[in-house]
Amino acid sequence: MIAISENIAEHLPVQLYKAYFQINYLCSITMKFLFRKLFLSLFLFSSSGAFSLSVDSAEVKVPTILHYTTPETDIGGLLTYSSLDTLLNDLEIINPTVKYFYNDLSNIGSATDPKLFSISRNCLTEFGNHSFDLYKWTPSTMHYYKTNKRFTNLNYHSSGGKEQQITITLAQNILKNWNAGIDFNRQGSPGFLTNGKTFITNFDFCTWYHLPNNRYHIFASATWNSIINKVDGGLANDSLYKKSNFSNNDLKGLSVFLIDAEQHVRNHIFSITHFYDLATTRDSVGVASPILRLTHHIEYERFSYHYSDNTSDTSFYANNYFATNIDDTLHYDKVTNKLSLQAFHTFNNFKPVHHAFLELTGGNQWFNYNQFYDTTITDYFTEAHLKTAGIKNRCTLDVLGKYILNGADEKNYFFCLKFQFPLIWGTDMNIGLQNEKQSPTLIQNFYQSNHFVWQNNFDRITSQQFFFQINLKKYNFSVAGTSTFIGRYIYYDSVGEPAQSPDSIQVSQLFIQKDFQVWKIHFNNSVWIQETNNDVVRIPEFNSHHALFFEDLFFKKKLYAQIGFDVHCSSGYYSNAYSPATSIFYQQNSEKTNGYPLIDLFVNFKIKTARLFFKYQNMGDGLVANNYLNTPHYPMPGGMIQFGVNWRFFD
Repeated sequence: MIAISENIAEHLPVQLYKAYFQINYLCSITMKFLFRKLFLSLFLFSSSGAFSLSVDSAEVKVPTILHYTTPETDIGGLLTYSSLDTLLNDLEIINPTVKYFYNDLSNIGSATDPKLFSISRNCLTEFGNHSFDLYKWTPSTMHYYKTNKRFTNLNYHSSGGKEQQITITLAQNILKNWNAGIDFNRQGSPGFLTNGKTFITNFDFCTWYHLPNNRYHIFASATWNSIINKVDGGLANDSLYKKSNFSNNDLKGLSVFLIDAEQHVRNHIFSITHFYDLATTRDSVGVASPILRLTHHIEYERFSYHYSDNTSDTSFYANNYFATNIDDTLHYDKVTNKLSLQAFHTFNNFKPVHHAFLELTGGNQWFNYNQFYDTTITDYFTEAHLKTAGIKNRCTLDVLGKYILNGADEKNYFFCLKFQFPLIWGTDMNIGLQNEKQSPTLIQNFYQSNHFVWQNNFDRITSQQFFFQINLKKYNFSVAGTSTFIGRYIYYDSVGEPAQSPDSIQVSQLFIQKDFQVWKIHFNNSVWIQETNNDVVRIPEFNSHHALFFEDLFFKKKLYAQIGFDVHCSSGYYSNAYSPATSIFYQQNSEKTNGYPLIDLFVNFKIKTARLFFKYQNMGDGLVANNYLNTPHYPMPGGMIQFGVNWRFFD
């Protein structure tokens, strides 16, 4: 069921190495058992009319405690707990590039380029290539569970082209105040073009321990990411594809530029966050809250990128500096260390501000970048964070500042201010601004490989952003907007090399979300409108997602189900082309892409703790158009059937 990753395992410690292969072996056995059980349940459900005998006699007992948290605390210094999602909304959208509006190379797991404009929030040293970030796991997205029973969460999906993905979460409280868990993900897709296969492996281990009196907490995690993308360079000749109607299987017969090129991205992250309450107070019922807290965070990351091509097409790249057989590598190591002192205060009789939080932080970052030769960068920085809340937490102020005191990025800074306050009719409004100065990324200033060599000394980039958001929860309506001004913006020009714009650039964005419901019919809508005054920023003017579906309980309210349509659309624009050697998206002016509505027919349903979906993706294939591109020279697949299940077990 799952192919074992040969690359991630070699970087694991011996104990985790053994556990990794045991998990991988057990997954294949477990999947066979689970799906037999699932289809037997579906058969009994349909044949009994209401699942009355089998379900009622085998009731799934939900544990009394099942929540998850993160190391981030609220304004009062307390951990915030969330419950598992049990809704069916968007269950069928399993491709993150569709869900979050990215262009890719026509196959899930391939390199991605965002359609929605955003700016960095990091003024420290950055490597600068984010083509595979959408598929990487990080400590910031990790969940730490609190449960009184063993918990297993299984996700599986399969679709046309033999694409398969399985994700397993295992969590258990070893002691009442000590939890441990692992997450494992394996995804593979051969794609429809020659040499377009992708393989993704993610694995993490996390643990959370706290003293019985909750004065001390420690969160520790280890994450491994391995991404293999066999890159073909796109179609060698687009004209035949554009003039004809090709099925998915027919795409294999089209010639591509690269037949033996491969990218391999490895990423390992080890993170520890722990804090101790130096002083606490107790309320009238004895619940303790912090007054003064000491927090320490340390994180180590290792990243490597490898590009190989044994039969390179000399007509695809303009330059071939060193050898015919390409074997380009680079890697970096990064350590970030922070120590914070946090103060919490409560104003019992002052409604405009009843909670206040102040945090002062000092830290350093060590960065070692190796690409033909070593570059070591060290930065020392300070941070200040102030938050207040009042009027039942509807009036809040959030101010965050970061400044680089010493090092290669000295005098870089980041400042953000957010203010939330209530309006009439239960409406909340958020307004704010963000100001930043940051250095060019490492890859923008220096890169040396077989096909590309550059060495730059770019100016620092400045940005100012103003934003607002209005939420009217009663009517399921929200509207938000940003206006961003950028100085010395860095982009990748038409030959795939970095360039710096001398002009000031403005990007404006508007987001509108409105959900309608009439009887049992739902119509959910999200729309993004974007505009820029400079062509060096390539973004579509319009992006939208619409979902029209019927939702109800069937079979004596035993089956919760949705049936309907999804539509994702981005307006046509000159999207960025892709350079496999550097894994960078760059400007092109010859091919207008997107402008195609992706229409899916889906059925989502829930049986006890199992949520399932069936979907016919791209039902407009051959009706709306015979073909479409999101990235130049990479044809997107036509219609296909997808199936997925999310199943939770407690014992």
